[in-house]
Amino acid sequence: MSNVTYSADTVNRPLTDFAVGLWPELTKGTIAEFVAPTVPVQSTDGEYAQFDTGIPFDRVNTQIDDDADLPQVKFNGTRAKFNIRPHGLQIPISDFAHHRSGSAADVYEQAKIKNMLSQQLIAREFAVADMVAKSTRVADGATYGTWKGTAGAQADIIGQLDDLIVKVTTDCGGGIMPNKMVIPLGLWVLIKNHPSVRERLAGIKSAAALSEFAGMLANPAIDIRIGSICYNAGKPGRAKAMTPIYNSSILLFHGEDTPTTEDFSFMKTFMLDDANFNANGTVHTVRNKLNNGDIHYVQWAQDVRETASHAGIVVNVK
Repeated sequence: MSNVTYSADTVNRPLTDFAVGLWPELTKGTIAEFVAPTVPVQSTDGEYAQFDTGIPFDRVNTQIDDDADLPQVKFNGTRAKFNIRPHGLQIPISDFAHHRSGSAADVYEQAKIKNMLSQQLIAREFAVADMVAKSTRVADGATYGTWKGTAGAQADIIGQLDDLIVKVTTDCGGGIMPNKMVIPLGLWVLIKNHPSVRERLAGIKSAAALSEFAGMLANPAIDIRIGSICYNAGKPGRAKAMTPIYNSSILLFHGEDTPTTEDFSFMKTFMLDDANFNANGTVHTVRNKLNNGDIHYVQWAQDVRETASHAGIVVNVK
């Protein structure tokens, strides 16, 4: 942002209050924080526990022999480094646009801020979705995920997902079960009306509700979220091409709601904890001397990482 005048405190308090109040509404239906929750960190680079070399719950013989040392617990993981990078968005509003809006200037400005925050959320969704797409754990396509068409009508969706829940639980060890699942909206429509799911509700309902579907699984307490966020994949100036960010894959995983750098969660977002880089609605404003207007902007700093590959698995549905 060249040709701008900075003040000592660039935080726009009225617009920040508006943005913070709007944030819960905007984040409804988002998946990023569910899949890769925020871990606040104090520096742009640091270490975290990467559970990638074996089960973190080995059996240890705890009996102490005469004159022997206490048995030592070994950490079955490595130390990896996060590398936080800055992110940001800006939206200019000229003095003329303010004047033209008249008594609706505040409404005009708030609409611009809402649009900017929506773009921020979509960017966060993509950062996590891209990491999920790169996941090292993908279910065998010959055995799992053929649920569409004539061949898919014979599949046992609940049975396949139960197999994968058991597999992830066994690989994780220590009684850790997958406790979360993401299902894209289009796939949820397929699943709730699938013959193998409807058969389990025979004589009760013609389609499954989300809670009923969860109750059929090996972990009936699993938290399931429906991925419904879409973006415009069309090029500027062309017709809209609204496309779901989460489209044809189901993610089954274990994760903590408030993770740390050390816990056994599938994925995390390391976020710089700094007043100038706030990801949850802090709006800054600077003056543009050249164009006689204000520039409102948001900035945050993050690094999304898969931190426990054993704790999750992707099912590609076809």
